[in-house]
Amino acid sequence: MATISRSNTVFALELLRTLSHENPSGNIFVSPLSISSAMAMVYLGAKGDTAAQMAQALAFSLDTDVHADFQRLNADINSPSASYILKLANRLYGENTANFLPTFLDATQKIYQADLRAVDFIGASETCRLPYNYIPDHGLQILELPYVDEELSMFILLPEVPEDGSNPLLKVHNPKTALHK
Repeated sequence: MATISRSNTVFALELLRTLSHENPSGNIFVSPLSISSAMAMVYLGAKGDTAAQMAQALAFSLDTDVHADFQRLNADINSPSASYILKLANRLYGENTANFLPTFLDATQKIYQADLRAVDFIGASETCRLPYNYIPDHGLQILELPYVDEELSMFILLPEVPEDGSNPLLKVHNPKTALHK
C-alpha cells in the first residue's frame, strides 16, 4: 500500500500547487483522496493513451495493481475496528444512453463499493442536478454550511445522535469552534 500512498501524495501536492497558483495565499478546501479515488474508478475503464495519460497525471505506478491497492486502502479506512469514524462513499454517475460493460460495473462495485446511477446528462444537461445527499446506510447526518451569499455550501457528514439522546458533538462545541458568517 506504500505505492498508492506515494501516488496519492504526489497527486495531492500537484493538485494543491495547481489550485493555489492563481491565489497562493487563498484557502483551498478539497479532498485529494476523494478525487484520486474517483479518477481511479474512471482509470479502471480507460485503455491505451487515455490510461497512460491518466496514470501519469495521477502518479500511478505502472508496476503495481493500483486498484488492488485502492481496495486495501478503502478497506483500511472503512474498517469497523478502527479507533475513528471515517467512511468513503463512492458512486458513479453515467449517461443513461451509454452501455457500460458489466465487467467494469462489477469491478467498480467489488473494488470501490461504487454503484452506477444512470443520469440524463445529454437531454437534461442544464437541469440535471446530482444529489448531494447520497450516503450509503452508515448512520450519518448532513450538516450544511453555506458560504457567503449562499452561492456555495460545504457539506459535512456527521454521525447520527445516539439512541440514548446524548449528542457527543455538543461536547466539542464552544465559541472557538463555532462557525460564523
